[in-house]
Amino acid sequence: MKARMIGMVVMVAVCASCATQRLTPTEKKARQQQVAQMVADSLEAANFTVTFDYVIPTRMQPRHLTTPYDVCVKGDLLKSHLPYFGVVYSVPYGGGEGLIFDAHIDGYQCQKVKSDMYRVVVYMNRSEDSYVYTFDIFDNGRASLKVSCRNRDFISYTGQMNVKLK
Repeated sequence: MKARMIGMVVMVAVCASCATQRLTPTEKKARQQQVAQMVADSLEAANFTVTFDYVIPTRMQPRHLTTPYDVCVKGDLLKSHLPYFGVVYSVPYGGGEGLIFDAHIDGYQCQKVKSDMYRVVVYMNRSEDSYVYTFDIFDNGRASLKVSCRNRDFISYTGQMNVKLK
């Protein structure tokens, strides 16, 4: 019975290893170029979503985020769903919304600052605060976000841009 079970495990392992497909260097380069083009197109069209998994507060220890948080830019609208850790200097009665809000974008700038990196700066003014979201997004989809506010400490995040390959 044990010999049969071991035989089945070995058979499944062999089948699983045969089922995985490795890309050739040419295919890998083509895929990287496809991802880079999709990143560039999304940023130029101001239509992208970045999911964050790590936060770096100003006065606290950096930490991994245990639940998914994201920022979505669609045209002239930004949907921010981010946790905030830090000092708040002025807040509306009841605590305010923090960095969880939908806002109209007052300014959007996208420029290629390195051969493999774009910088996107988004400006928003809301009744609660003024925000500047600065994204650094690489051709492979890795992203960092720096959030500057008038009434809060600076905070930054790292994550991955959602890119769907065809």
